[in-house]
Amino acid sequence: MAAGMLLSLAFIAQVVGVLFILHRRRSGLGVTLGIALFWFIGAVLDHLHDVLFAWPYREGIISKAMEIAIIVSMALLSVISAIALFQARRSYE
Repeated sequence: MAAGMLLSLAFIAQVVGVLFILHRRRSGLGVTLGIALFWFIGAVLDHLHDVLFAWPYREGIISKAMEIAIIVSMALLSVISAIALFQARRSYE
């Protein structure tokens, strides 16, 4: 129950971060960076060992591909958000 609540709050924060970005608020980039790091670190800590070393893993290759996609996409979003945050110092609030 607590894990589900934490995930729900993270999803809500992610949506709020995107809404802030749409309203050209620099804080949205910080929220997005924080949530992307949260997903990336959580996926690495929770799933990476099993993805690399366990077989069979859940539903097979599709499950491994989805976990890898989450890890890679959140790593990329973290980098993009960090770059945008540093570049936005002058153009956002």
